Amino acid sequence: MAIASSIRNLKIFLSERSNERPIYMTSGGFDPIHVGHVRCILETSMLATNSGLHPSKMKGLVVIVVNADSFLIRKKGYAFMPLNQRMEIINAIQGVDYVVPWETSGDQTVCGVIKELKPRYFTKGGDRFDASTIPEWEICQRIGCEILTGIGGNKIQSSSSLVDRSKSYGKV
Repeated sequence: MAIASSIRNLKIFLSERSNERPIYMTSGGFDPIHVGHVRCILETSMLATNSGLHPSKMKGLVVIVVNADSFLIRKKGYAFMPLNQRMEIINAIQGVDYVVPWETSGDQTVCGVIKELKPRYFTKGGDRFDASTIPEWEICQRIGCEILTGIGGNKIQSSSSLVDRSKSYGKV
């Protein structure tokens, strides 16, 4: 388990190891991280370990991409938890090989990460079921990355609702 400082550095590190293991990648704001996120990450890890999806008998690499604070501020107006804390928590989850931050100006997708790392599998959580509606669909099709949806089960929690609920504590 390791926290990479950037996509570029992780790509260099992996290329130096001439790693043939398929990359299983998921991404999100994880702000705040909740049980649905954990289930998605754990199932992604399980797929990388036990799946018959890839012909190699070696475990796939599990890479978790965490959206930077400025990404979250552009998307929802705030970052509830600092990036370094979200990354540290995710890094502690069993089966995660690498956690890496993602910052981009303007684009609210992880298409750039997918283009750089070329994962074999891109997993999406329980609130996503139609891969063709995901913004990263086109780049995944272009590089041969399979999108796996509904990972971690049905949506059971929302980071935004957790934050909203925390704001109501102490109010009458």
